[in-house]
Amino acid sequence: MISKSLVELINSGEAIAIVGSGISADAGLPSWGTLFESVANALDAKSLNTEESRVVAKKGRLPEAFDLLAALTSRDDIHRRTAEIVEKVATPGDHHNRLADWPFRIHATTNYDHLIEEASGGQLVSVGNRGNELHKMAGGANGVAWHLHGGSRLSKDVSQLVVTKSDYDDYYPDSNMVQTPCVFG
Repeated sequence: MISKSLVELINSGEAIAIVGSGISADAGLPSWGTLFESVANALDAKSLNTEESRVVAKKGRLPEAFDLLAALTSRDDIHRRTAEIVEKVATPGDHHNRLADWPFRIHATTNYDHLIEEASGGQLVSVGNRGNELHKMAGGANGVAWHLHGGSRLSKDVSQLVVTKSDYDDYYPDSNMVQTPCVFG
Protein backbone atom coordinates (compact mmCIF):
# COMPACT_ATOMS: atom_id res chain seq x y z
CA MET A 1 0.00 0.00 0.00
CA ILE A 2 1.30 3.44 -0.88
CA SER A 3 1.23 5.85 2.03
CA LYS A 4 -0.63 9.12 1.83
CA SER A 5 2.57 11.05 2.65
CA LEU A 6 4.39 9.44 -0.31
CA VAL A 7 1.56 10.40 -2.65
CA GLU A 8 1.65 13.94 -1.27
CA LEU A 9 5.42 14.14 -1.78
CA ILE A 10 5.14 12.97 -5.39
CA ASN A 11 2.24 15.31 -6.07
CA SER A 12 4.29 18.20 -4.68
CA GLY A 13 6.49 17.95 -7.76
CA GLU A 14 9.67 17.65 -5.68
CA ALA A 15 10.22 13.89 -5.79
CA ILE A 16 12.73 12.22 -8.08
CA ALA A 17 12.00 8.85 -9.68
CA ILE A 18 14.95 6.47 -9.89
CA VAL A 19 14.18 4.13 -12.77
CA GLY A 20 15.89 0.82 -13.52
CA SER A 21 15.55 -1.96 -16.06
CA GLY A 22 12.35 -3.54 -14.77
CA ILE A 23 10.20 -0.82 -16.27
CA SER A 24 11.77 -1.33 -19.70
CA ALA A 25 11.61 -5.11 -19.51
CA ASP A 26 7.85 -4.69 -19.06
CA ALA A 27 7.81 -2.93 -22.45
CA GLY A 28 9.65 -5.81 -24.12
CA LEU A 29 13.26 -4.68 -23.91
CA PRO A 30 15.80 -7.40 -23.15
CA SER A 31 17.28 -7.93 -19.72
CA TRP A 32 20.95 -7.07 -19.50
CA GLY A 33 21.87 -10.74 -19.83
CA THR A 34 19.68 -11.12 -22.91
CA LEU A 35 21.15 -7.91 -24.34
CA PHE A 36 24.61 -9.41 -23.91
CA GLU A 37 23.50 -12.60 -25.67
CA SER A 38 22.08 -10.60 -28.58
CA VAL A 39 25.31 -8.63 -29.06
CA ALA A 40 27.45 -11.76 -28.68
CA ASN A 41 25.28 -13.66 -31.19
CA ALA A 42 25.67 -10.84 -33.71
CA LEU A 43 29.45 -11.00 -33.31
CA ASP A 44 29.38 -14.80 -33.66
CA ALA A 45 27.57 -14.28 -36.96
CA LYS A 46 30.60 -12.23 -38.07
CA SER A 47 32.82 -15.23 -37.24
CA LEU A 48 34.22 -13.65 -34.09
CA ASN A 49 34.92 -15.98 -31.17
CA THR A 50 32.82 -14.82 -28.21
CA GLU A 51 33.35 -17.93 -26.06
CA GLU A 52 35.58 -16.25 -23.45
CA SER A 53 33.07 -13.41 -22.99
CA ARG A 54 30.22 -15.92 -22.61
CA VAL A 55 32.09 -17.73 -19.83
CA VAL A 56 32.56 -14.42 -18.00
CA ALA A 57 28.90 -13.47 -18.56
CA LYS A 58 27.72 -16.76 -17.05
CA LYS A 59 29.60 -15.80 -13.88
CA GLY A 60 27.43 -12.66 -13.67
CA ARG A 61 30.24 -10.30 -14.69
CA LEU A 62 28.43 -8.64 -17.58
CA PRO A 63 30.40 -5.37 -17.78
CA GLU A 64 33.61 -7.41 -18.04
CA ALA A 65 31.96 -9.71 -20.60
CA PHE A 66 30.95 -6.69 -22.69
CA ASP A 67 34.57 -5.46 -22.42
CA LEU A 68 35.73 -8.75 -23.93
CA LEU A 69 33.26 -8.29 -26.79
CA ALA A 70 34.56 -4.77 -27.33
CA ALA A 71 38.09 -6.17 -27.58
CA LEU A 72 36.88 -8.17 -30.59
CA THR A 73 35.52 -5.05 -32.32
CA SER A 74 35.47 -1.74 -30.42
CA ARG A 75 33.58 0.00 -27.63
CA ASP A 76 31.89 2.19 -30.23
CA ASP A 77 30.68 -0.93 -32.04
CA ILE A 78 29.29 -2.40 -28.81
CA HIS A 79 27.55 0.92 -28.03
CA ARG A 80 26.10 1.07 -31.56
CA ARG A 81 24.86 -2.52 -31.42
CA THR A 82 23.35 -1.94 -27.97
CA ALA A 83 21.54 1.19 -29.17
CA GLU A 84 20.20 -0.66 -32.23
CA ILE A 85 18.76 -3.42 -30.06
CA VAL A 86 17.22 -0.93 -27.64
CA GLU A 87 15.68 1.12 -30.45
CA LYS A 88 13.76 -1.91 -31.77
CA VAL A 89 11.22 -1.31 -28.99
CA ALA A 90 9.46 1.97 -29.66
CA THR A 91 6.25 1.60 -27.66
CA PRO A 92 6.24 2.40 -23.95
CA GLY A 93 4.92 -0.25 -21.59
CA ASP A 94 2.18 0.16 -19.02
CA HIS A 95 4.73 1.03 -16.33
CA HIS A 96 6.25 3.77 -18.49
CA ASN A 97 2.79 5.26 -19.04
CA ARG A 98 1.98 5.17 -15.35
CA LEU A 99 5.33 6.61 -14.29
CA ALA A 100 5.21 9.41 -16.87
CA ASP A 101 1.79 10.40 -15.55
CA TRP A 102 3.10 11.15 -12.06
CA PRO A 103 4.55 14.63 -11.45
CA PHE A 104 8.14 13.67 -10.62
CA ARG A 105 10.56 16.56 -10.90
CA ILE A 106 13.24 14.34 -12.47
CA HIS A 107 13.20 10.82 -13.84
CA ALA A 108 16.76 9.56 -13.30
CA THR A 109 17.26 6.37 -15.28
CA THR A 110 20.00 3.87 -15.96
CA ASN A 111 18.03 2.67 -18.99
CA TYR A 112 19.30 3.40 -22.48
CA ASP A 113 15.82 3.69 -23.98
CA HIS A 114 13.66 6.80 -24.26
CA LEU A 115 10.33 5.19 -23.53
CA ILE A 116 9.59 7.37 -20.49
CA GLU A 117 9.91 10.42 -22.72
CA GLU A 118 7.63 8.78 -25.30
CA ALA A 119 5.08 7.99 -22.62
CA SER A 120 5.14 11.59 -21.42
CA GLY A 121 3.96 12.84 -24.81
CA GLY A 122 6.91 15.21 -25.08
CA GLN A 123 6.62 16.60 -21.57
CA LEU A 124 9.99 15.14 -20.50
CA VAL A 125 13.24 16.27 -22.08
CA SER A 126 16.14 13.81 -22.44
CA VAL A 127 19.37 14.76 -20.68
CA GLY A 128 22.60 12.88 -21.30
CA ASN A 129 25.57 12.04 -19.12
CA ARG A 130 28.42 14.04 -20.71
CA GLY A 131 29.75 17.56 -20.93
CA ASN A 132 27.32 20.44 -20.68
CA GLU A 133 24.40 18.06 -20.21
CA LEU A 134 25.36 17.73 -16.57
CA HIS A 135 24.83 21.48 -16.08
CA LYS A 136 21.17 20.94 -17.01
CA MET A 137 20.79 18.94 -13.80
CA ALA A 138 21.93 21.78 -11.53
CA GLY A 139 19.70 24.08 -9.57
CA GLY A 140 16.10 22.99 -9.80
CA ALA A 141 16.08 20.84 -12.94
CA ASN A 142 12.53 19.86 -13.75
CA GLY A 143 10.74 17.83 -16.42
CA VAL A 144 13.76 15.82 -17.49
CA ALA A 145 14.64 12.19 -18.03
CA TRP A 146 18.29 12.03 -17.01
CA HIS A 147 20.04 9.11 -18.69
CA LEU A 148 22.76 8.29 -16.16
CA HIS A 149 24.10 5.47 -18.35
CA GLY A 150 23.50 7.23 -21.65
CA GLY A 151 20.60 7.35 -24.04
CA SER A 152 20.31 5.39 -27.27
CA ARG A 153 18.93 8.40 -29.17
CA LEU A 154 21.32 11.02 -27.83
CA SER A 155 24.36 12.19 -29.77
CA LYS A 156 27.86 11.20 -28.65
CA ASP A 157 28.72 14.76 -27.62
CA VAL A 158 26.07 14.66 -24.87
CA SER A 159 25.79 10.98 -24.07
CA GLN A 160 27.82 7.79 -23.89
CA LEU A 161 26.34 4.42 -23.17
CA VAL A 162 27.77 2.79 -20.06
CA VAL A 163 27.91 -0.89 -21.02
CA THR A 164 31.45 -2.25 -20.69
CA LYS A 165 33.64 -2.45 -17.62
CA SER A 166 35.80 0.24 -19.23
CA ASP A 167 32.72 2.48 -19.45
CA TYR A 168 31.96 1.88 -15.77
CA ASP A 169 35.59 2.59 -14.89
CA ASP A 170 35.40 5.88 -16.83
CA TYR A 171 32.16 6.97 -15.17
CA TYR A 172 32.73 5.57 -11.71
CA PRO A 173 36.48 5.79 -11.04
CA ASP A 174 37.67 4.34 -7.75
CA SER A 175 34.50 2.29 -7.40
CA ASN A 176 34.22 -1.43 -6.87
CA MET A 177 30.77 -1.33 -8.41
CA VAL A 178 31.55 -3.84 -11.16
CA GLN A 179 34.22 -5.75 -9.25
CA THR A 180 31.66 -7.77 -7.35
CA PRO A 181 29.93 -10.39 -9.53
CA CYS A 182 26.20 -9.91 -9.75
CA VAL A 183 23.45 -11.39 -11.85
CA PHE A 184 21.17 -9.08 -13.80
CA GLY A 185 17.69 -10.36 -14.63
